[in-house]
Amino acid sequence: MKRNDDNSTEHDVGGGAENIRHLSPPSFAALGNGQVAYVRPTTHEDEPAFAVCSADGQQLAMVASRDLAFALIRQNDMEPVSVH
Repeated sequence: MKRNDDNSTEHDVGGGAENIRHLSPPSFAALGNGQVAYVRPTTHEDEPAFAVCSADGQQLAMVASRDLAFALIRQNDMEPVSVH
């Protein structure tokens, strides 16, 4: 988080030491959108599957393998992370 000259706060989502305790709920939910996607194991039609979700939790895709999920995320210039 940076301070502007007018003492208002500005959030630098691109990196750095950001103090997330001062983020509004919508700003917190938007952290990492377009930069990070997470992979969550799930099932689809009673078969193992992997959900690819945006940082705010929106499901973007459902694929058959974890490796395919990570490749899909990287092909879209985002960083994959796992959720257990």
